[in-house]
Amino acid sequence: MNGDKPTWTLAGHLGIIGHDKVLVSLAAPHFINGRIKETKKLSINLVDKAGKINYNTLKPVLFEFPTYHYLKTGDVLGKCLSFKPEK
Repeated sequence: MNGDKPTWTLAGHLGIIGHDKVLVSLAAPHFINGRIKETKKLSINLVDKAGKINYNTLKPVLFEFPTYHYLKTGDVLGKCLSFKPEK
């Protein structure tokens, strides 16, 4: 927030590095950097055109270092805790 007004920016690079940590890459001149440092708050949202994410159709793109490849995601591999591959 900037006072009582919401502020936002588009982040081109975001990485999940743990259950409670993410890495967000923002260029130094972005206004939002100062707000994040001052408030110690950041909200990250995935937005779908219908307003609700359908995880069966959402296909996030991953960027892999050091190969500089973009990878597609979205296939179900199996159920958690009792891994049995989906058919």
